[in-house]
Amino acid sequence: MIISLSQKTCQNLKPVFGFVHAPATGITYYGGPDFSLVCLKANQEIIKLEPVLSLAANKQIRVIMGYRDRKKYPWIKDLPNVSLVKSGSIGIKIVKIIENDADLYVHFDAKLKTWDTAGPIAIALAAGLDVGSLDKQVIVFPKTGNIHKTTIVIGKPGSLDWSSQFLVKS
Repeated sequence: MIISLSQKTCQNLKPVFGFVHAPATGITYYGGPDFSLVCLKANQEIIKLEPVLSLAANKQIRVIMGYRDRKKYPWIKDLPNVSLVKSGSIGIKIVKIIENDADLYVHFDAKLKTWDTAGPIAIALAAGLDVGSLDKQVIVFPKTGNIHKTTIVIGKPGSLDWSSQFLVKS
């Protein structure tokens, strides 16, 4: 199947449409905040996905963090009702949240490349996920340069509030 786009994939420094392909399963996810989120299965079946349900703050919170962040911030695994989930690329991390295998993704390093985040953030927004940082309710794509200079938080609705409450170490 060939997918073509007639609209821009980025407007006003915000991603509006993106793709994430999971090679292990052969599944491609695509969409954006003004589009539906679609799953294209390996057998070419197309499924429109529904928005993700809110974070259940009184239950186990499954947090995805990269290897460096798990090493640098080991105290997170000791938070009540938190379990860490391991995953590959940021795109696959977001797919795990969409597929309900995790609740939120946090990247503390403040050095994440914009080209790694644009597609996953577009599909996250299409899924109704929270996308922001610990200090802002939005991810800003820089006008110059290619690095996000902030912590990135992407997760089920309610993740930004939960993260600002539990992940900001005083």
